[in-house]
Amino acid sequence: MLLSLRRNGWTPKITRGHLWSNNQWECHTLEDRCRPKGIKIPKETCIPYGTYELVMDWSEKYQKIMPHIMEVKDYTGIRMHIGNKDLDTEGCIIVGLRPVADELLDSTLAFNPLYAKLMAEAGYDVAEAKNKAYADEMAMQTPKTKSAIVIWSFPTNFCPFKD
Repeated sequence: MLLSLRRNGWTPKITRGHLWSNNQWECHTLEDRCRPKGIKIPKETCIPYGTYELVMDWSEKYQKIMPHIMEVKDYTGIRMHIGNKDLDTEGCIIVGLRPVADELLDSTLAFNPLYAKLMAEAGYDVAEAKNKAYADEMAMQTPKTKSAIVIWSFPTNFCPFKD
């Protein structure tokens, strides 16, 4: 599955976007604010523009299989998950259906269908999502079906902030 996140709105607190899967609109996104290339404040800066592998794997924090964005330089544990505001992101991507001011509402309504698609794409059973033994067993199987996420904007790599 190819996910495309087009960033299209910036405030001093957040970065907004739209998420598409296989050219179908899925939902709105909310991330931490962008910063110029080379500037990163931990848990307060969105990940850089680029193309990343997205895998479904076990999250200790969420105690279930979750979307994990891999190999983001200078970042660890970047996930796609439920949340409503910048304090919920810690560098991750939050999905939702209704952007309001610096928040994103109806996150669960956006996440659940996307999650089901990602689980199916990876060959996982959604009913087993909270079963760590199942997650460990599935992680050992090869080959893995991988998804990718492309993060971009127009203009290219745009960030309105200088700090």
